Amino acid sequence: MSFSRPSARCITLLPSRSRLLPPSAHRFNSSLPPLPSTQAETSGGKAAAAGEVAPIPSSSPSSLGSSSSSSSNEAIGRHRPPAPSKKEGVTQARAQFRRLAAVLTVVVFSACGYAIKLAYDLEKLFTVWPPELRDDLRNALRDEGREEWPKAEGHWRTAYQKALSPEIRPKLSLLHITGLASSYVDLLLTHALAPQRARPVLLSALDEIDSSPLPLTGPERQRRIAILSKLGEVAEKLKRVDEEELYLTKALEDSLRAVVQARKFARSKIEEQGGNTAGWEDLPMPGWLSRTDVAVCCDNLARYYVRTGNGDYASALYLHAINVTYPPTDPGSLSTDVSLPPLDDRCRAAQLMTQLANSLVVRPSSDNLATASIWGLKALQTIEAAHQSPELLNLRGNPDLTPEEEETKKMCDRVMSVSLFNLGVLASMEGKLDEAKAHLNDAIKHSARIGYRVGSRNAEAVLGQVDAKERARKAGRG
Repeated sequence: MSFSRPSARCITLLPSRSRLLPPSAHRFNSSLPPLPSTQAETSGGKAAAAGEVAPIPSSSPSSLGSSSSSSSNEAIGRHRPPAPSKKEGVTQARAQFRRLAAVLTVVVFSACGYAIKLAYDLEKLFTVWPPELRDDLRNALRDEGREEWPKAEGHWRTAYQKALSPEIRPKLSLLHITGLASSYVDLLLTHALAPQRARPVLLSALDEIDSSPLPLTGPERQRRIAILSKLGEVAEKLKRVDEEELYLTKALEDSLRAVVQARKFARSKIEEQGGNTAGWEDLPMPGWLSRTDVAVCCDNLARYYVRTGNGDYASALYLHAINVTYPPTDPGSLSTDVSLPPLDDRCRAAQLMTQLANSLVVRPSSDNLATASIWGLKALQTIEAAHQSPELLNLRGNPDLTPEEEETKKMCDRVMSVSLFNLGVLASMEGKLDEAKAHLNDAIKHSARIGYRVGSRNAEAVLGQVDAKERARKAGRG
């Protein structure tokens, strides 16, 4: 299992590309409070409390119309409250109507307020763009919502070409013009499946950043890393191997350069205050770059090296990504915060450990297999600890998760399946068939429990190969 491309983290789309969902339906209690007791009920209740039988009014509809039945009711000490008169019924109906009208008024005003705020937010979104681009952007988002991808692509292309014109370009910031390019490329790669058309758009966006006369801000540097990563992805789709390595290497170099600069600055401040600077990994990251960003750039280049047979390069990159995502604890650390990294970082670290184990067996040997098994076991221990953590248990017990929380839970579940699967494969390569079958069966059970069909199919396929090896071994002994 590998990291997904850093489109969500590294390439920031327009200020709001998410689909607008209707507000959650409010549930109102349709039951009304009990009506006040009538005078007859009150007197009857007092009489009953005193052990007496309250007389039933002759005009009450509950009477049976005979003296014998009234006597019988008095004899057994029971009575029915008188039905409200016509006037009282009208009064009660009006009270119920007023309550219902009040509830409906609240609902209507709440819906109107939400609609007004939604319209205001949508209009505010488009007012950050020049008037010449607003219609094209609205049409692009509308057609995407309708899944009319060719029309949406046409509107994105028109908007981007207009944005590059000499009349409009000075009105746009560097983040706006590159964000527009990123949104256009996202559609080309996701729905149009046209990497050949995405490449020139990305190159023009990169040229906009590199030709900026001013020093790049943090978000602009992050955008440059994102565009370089996307160029590497496009190069892979277009089979431009050398170009892929070039762009992925530049993206990683930019991210590592930013980390080194931020940590040098932090170290100098600590030294000025006479503090200890023995540690390094716990020094702060740049505010605009997260540990996940650096790990994704390492993973992108490492997967390229695994695919091209350079397992040693890939292993070094995975090891660095693990240290960035899950820094090792150091008794002499500068930081006094001994808390664990966030849940998603711990699951990513376990995922990177499994990928490190895979990179070690690109060129299998007895030593590499032993080292890979150690890292595979470490990955399983890390993800098992994450599954037993209160954070993940709370996510499992919460039915109302945010999209980010749902993605974290899904990732941690799948990393568990992949870790078990990889341990089974490594055990099979070492000839430990019983151990391999145990891990693969666990992977099948866990994948079935979380609905991960790909994990189940892969584990079942390898389990069949292990069974065949076992039968062949027994036949050879026989």
